[in-house]
Amino acid sequence: MVAGIGPLVEQLAGEKISVVYDLEPGLRRICSDPSQIEQVALSLAINARNAMPQGGQLTFATKLVDLDKHSVTKNERPGKYVMFAVADTGAARQARAWDLEGSTNIGQEARINLSLAAVHAVVKGAEGMVRFASDPAKGSRFSIYFPPAQMDAGTAQERTTPRNLPMARTVLLVEDDDAVRIPTAELLKMEGFKVLQARAGEEAIHVAAQNRSPLDVLITDVVMPKMSGHEVAQKLLEMNPNLKVLFMSGEEVSASALSSKSQAATAALRKPFRLDVLKDKIHDLLDE
Repeated sequence: MVAGIGPLVEQLAGEKISVVYDLEPGLRRICSDPSQIEQVALSLAINARNAMPQGGQLTFATKLVDLDKHSVTKNERPGKYVMFAVADTGAARQARAWDLEGSTNIGQEARINLSLAAVHAVVKGAEGMVRFASDPAKGSRFSIYFPPAQMDAGTAQERTTPRNLPMARTVLLVEDDDAVRIPTAELLKMEGFKVLQARAGEEAIHVAAQNRSPLDVLITDVVMPKMSGHEVAQKLLEMNPNLKVLFMSGEEVSASALSSKSQAATAALRKPFRLDVLKDKIHDLLDE
């Protein structure tokens, strides 16, 4: 998986950042959706890129490790783990996103950490654990430990086979947080969608007006400066009544915020979200 998304990681990193791979062959399987692990990798890559505005080195490493009882905390279990690490040489920082664990109300101040909170959700779902270290002289490193899967090949295939999604559909993604928008957009492209992007409501209206073919799906954040996601949806529905709308929010949101005329074409998704949940929402909206 890491090798497969290498070109995308290097594109996101930019010319000033060199990407290094230290991948151990023969790793054991883990129990998680491949698309979710891609989301983890891309989110951590963007987090590292943002810490190196002047350039640096981004390292992806995988390794099979054996943690004994002296290497774990009281809440962790010793044993063999598949380790996936993302390290950078950027400025030292704190991984404040882990404070979001168990939170039921993600406010505006925490929005910049939503991508890392999504990482945490994926790792927790795979019964893994995350360790974070940051040093002003060396940079920062996220180390994720996944327990090897305890299943036969048939079960593994059943657990990791993604749903087939429609091809050649056009999606407009409106999100002002690069760390959420960019990996979401790139992963939707991998699923075969044509993806248009906007950071704000007014930009979204302009992008939609300039697009020659009709939009199929609008995916928009609810809380944005100047123009809310609901306002964006209403204006775009006036342009295209058949548009499907998926609202994203750090808080509980109901698709019924739009008029009853458009409720059948709307859905809501709470952030942080898993990629497979996002794909299921789009699948259901398109009824395919």
